[in-house]
Amino acid sequence: MCYIIIQRSLTSGRFHLFYATDAMTLRQLLKATVNRCRPSKSAAILFTGGLDSTTLALLTRHLDPLLVFGAIDAPECRDYNHRSITRSEKIARQLNLRFLAVNIGRRDYLRHLPTVCKILGGSLSDLDLPAAAFLL
Repeated sequence: MCYIIIQRSLTSGRFHLFYATDAMTLRQLLKATVNRCRPSKSAAILFTGGLDSTTLALLTRHLDPLLVFGAIDAPECRDYNHRSITRSEKIARQLNLRFLAVNIGRRDYLRHLPTVCKILGGSLSDLDLPAAAFLL
């Protein structure tokens, strides 16, 4: 199995690819990437409670990041939002980190969705992605 970490430079905007073939190398690459991202005042993570954002929260705990979940305020998303927020709050408590759920209005979400799709490079299969990208 091969792991790929994609890091975007905050200064140049260029993407850098790093490869790992085992879990230990992956952990070292993730830690090195996190250590290069030192916020001057505070840190926040677009948090879904999934594997990726939970791993990032765990690796940046020493920065005391605010975990932010973007909930799309639409009737068809209520069950999904409830489950996701409940899971995210539980993980935040276990990591002893602050958590904030932000409601994103349906009109704003739909207005910005084309831009978000363009940024992410295509179609969206996960409801968390457009909500998280909207918060950017």
